[in-house]
Amino acid sequence: MLSIGVFANSLEERAEKGDATALYELAIKYELGKEYVKDSQKTIELCTRAAEKGNIDAAYYLGYCFYNGHLVEKDLISSLKWYEVAAKQGEVKSQLALGIIYDQAEPGKRDLEKAVYWYTRAAEKGDAKAQLYLGYFYRQGEGVVQDFNKSFELFGKAAEKGLMEAQFFYGNAFQNAEGTPLDHKKAAENFEKAALQGYAPAQAYLGLAYYHGEGVKQDHKKAVEWFLKATKQQDVSAMFNLGVCYDTGEGIKQDYNKAASCFLDSAQKGIAQAQFYLGYYYYFGKGVPKDYKKSAEWIKKAKDQGDKNAIKFWKQYELEKYLNNVK
Repeated sequence: MLSIGVFANSLEERAEKGDATALYELAIKYELGKEYVKDSQKTIELCTRAAEKGNIDAAYYLGYCFYNGHLVEKDLISSLKWYEVAAKQGEVKSQLALGIIYDQAEPGKRDLEKAVYWYTRAAEKGDAKAQLYLGYFYRQGEGVVQDFNKSFELFGKAAEKGLMEAQFFYGNAFQNAEGTPLDHKKAAENFEKAALQGYAPAQAYLGLAYYHGEGVKQDHKKAVEWFLKATKQQDVSAMFNLGVCYDTGEGIKQDYNKAASCFLDSAQKGIAQAQFYLGYYYYFGKGVPKDYKKSAEWIKKAKDQGDKNAIKFWKQYELEKYLNNVK
């Protein structure tokens, strides 16, 4: 059996002769610092030599290091250079990384055409995240002509690979008949797959499915269970719906104080329905002290977002006068 020293010397010899694979392997050993003294500068130098000789793993790693400031200072230009070297040779992680960089660039620097190009390349190779992101582009009509059939297909491929975000959007497509016939059962099935992985929006949607009995047997207790899970992750829609359950006593013991707390949290995050409910609570003193001014303030926020109940309530109870301090 060869000793570590013999193996190391062999690796060094191959690297010295310019073997790209050996250069990259030696670079990683210098980073890990087990067989060699840890040396970040040496790692980057060896990776660069390997990448220049065509090693795509080294090129990807350089792109990663420069993008994240790992072992070197952040350098977007160098990151793009090395990611592109690897991506053009078919390296999927680099193709995805380029898509993300161009997609998530700061305002004014975002390049949807390049994002779509690299997401497409990675998606064609079966990368689940690329399929998800490209599917979202087709769903929204961003960088491409809106096409629900394509978004449905891409979400489905990514969902089959177990990606929870894709399972959620796949379920959403069934729920909204986007690229497929309406199917509440399949929607709920996909929401559940994502919810079980801990994806908060899916937990909120699955809660609604149980609340209304869409695609599953109506069960308010299960609805509350899923609303609670999503609320713990600060999902605002679940927070509001949990408040409704506390208000009505459906699936959980009626508690106006807890309902008011849920409405306040979700109202502060801009949910119009929650703003209306909170304003309603303040007007009648449910779960909070009666306060006409606060009622008017919250009802106005909901009204300004177009909430129909708030518009009607505002007119019916002439709330404008409370904002003008007229008693």
